[in-house]
Parts: sequence; structure tokens; C-alpha cells
Amino acid sequence: MASGAHPQTSDFVDFACRLYLDIGMITRTARGHTGRPIKASMPEVLAVSLIGAAVAWSAAFLICLWIFTPWLMSTRLDGKDG
Repeated sequence: MASGAHPQTSDFVDFACRLYLDIGMITRTARGHTGRPIKASMPEVLAVSLIGAAVAWSAAFLICLWIFTPWLMSTRLDGKDG
């Protein structure tokens, strides 16, 4: 884990890397065991790209949670109700 990194951040990065590796392994294994060329097709490249987009969206959402959760769990700064 990187110095100062939050444990959940490390878990998230580990999960993201595993997704990429899993798609790559499935692609390689399926192509190799069925006699097809070991070269990813456009749908397979798209699958990896979609994982990248999902990881980026998840990271953005986690950043928002990190910022807004403490705000929403505490009292208002102006002292008003609600």
C-alpha cells in the first residue's frame, strides 16, 4: 500500500486491477482453447474500456461520498433546523 493511502482506496485499486486481469484472462483462455487467434476483437476491447469507465465513475462517486458524508451526518453550520 502506498504511504498515506487509505485502506479502502487500496482495496478499490486492487478490485479495479482484478477486473482488467479477469477480462484479459477470459479473452486469452477462450481464444486459446478454441483455436482462435490470440488477438482481442473490438467487442473485447470495448468490454475493457467499459470496465475503465465504470472504475472511473466509481472513483468519482467515492470522492463525492468522502466529501459529502461528513457534511450530511453533522449539524448545519448556520445552526438552523433541517
